[in-house]
Amino acid sequence: MFKKNNGFTLIELMITIVILAILVAIAVPSFDTIIRNYRLQNEVNRIVGSLSLARSEAIKRNAVVRIARSDTNWNQGWTIYIDNTDDALTTYQGPAGLTELQFYEASGGDITVNTNSAVTQHISFSGNGRLNLITNQIQIAVCDSRGASSGNLISINLSGQVRVLGTTACSL
Repeated sequence: MFKKNNGFTLIELMITIVILAILVAIAVPSFDTIIRNYRLQNEVNRIVGSLSLARSEAIKRNAVVRIARSDTNWNQGWTIYIDNTDDALTTYQGPAGLTELQFYEASGGDITVNTNSAVTQHISFSGNGRLNLITNQIQIAVCDSRGASSGNLISINLSGQVRVLGTTACSL
């Protein structure tokens, strides 16, 4: 009498491997989208957090607090500082009359940060939490290489309120 062997045959094992390969091929592109969405949302959260910190510090200290880009664009990072001189043309270049609160490094990757014409070098909040020396609301578009369909728009109204408006065009 034959004894029944426990285990898998070679054909059963090959079919299982083929099914797993198909599932992985379907899941990998979807996983890439999840990672890109996470990175984009993380950058939006960093910017909103920076704006909230600057506004709350301006109110707490009753002073002008600015967020200045680190280089020629916002993609290179930014610095939050107290402008003790209240000079609207000042950008953060060191300690003379300025107190650095926080520095944010560039996020890296393919994420771009664009602002509308209301913002040139910096965003500033006055001691009452309102935008300082700005006559229009500020808009910040955060996008990646996928384009406008994946971008987010951050809006700051004149009273200093920060809102994330959702999908947007990536150029302002």
